[in-house]
Amino acid sequence: LLATPGVIDLADAEAVVAKLTLGGWTSWPADEQAAVLTFLMEWWRNVLVSDPNETPAEPVLCAIGLAESDLSKYLSAWDDLLTASESAALQLANLVNHEIHLAKPNLKLSNAFWDKSSPQANQVLHWLIRPEVRAAVERAFFVAQGDEARELSWAVQNLGGLAARSSE
Repeated sequence: LLATPGVIDLADAEAVVAKLTLGGWTSWPADEQAAVLTFLMEWWRNVLVSDPNETPAEPVLCAIGLAESDLSKYLSAWDDLLTASESAALQLANLVNHEIHLAKPNLKLSNAFWDKSSPQANQVLHWLIRPEVRAAVERAFFVAQGDEARELSWAVQNLGGLAARSSE
């Protein structure tokens, strides 16, 4: 729904989903909470298999991070799709290449809705430095062509830089 063109502009995703937290959704009745969780996961899976030039994953992950205190199941879903979907790998490349500030001393996600010290932002950054993530992007690179191969190659390099920065 939120990623459907014309319904809600993706640029508003964080603001819209943040309203769930303001509305205290985690204290709602269990069936309503389950509906929110189901929606968020289905939205996330749909975005991961979409073209990152049309529907980038980063604002959606950030929006979900505003509603959920733990992103592990969303990152796990991304792990699962990285090996099965070129789009999921390209979404990751887009995040790494365009949505992370690698400059010292402020390694952070660039979206203003991420609090650089938030557990969710840190969770994403720690997930990205895992060797399995870099290996999945490398595998995608070897089967990609053209612009996609360049984007994935750049992401492999940036993931290496991110891992090196995290060990400093």
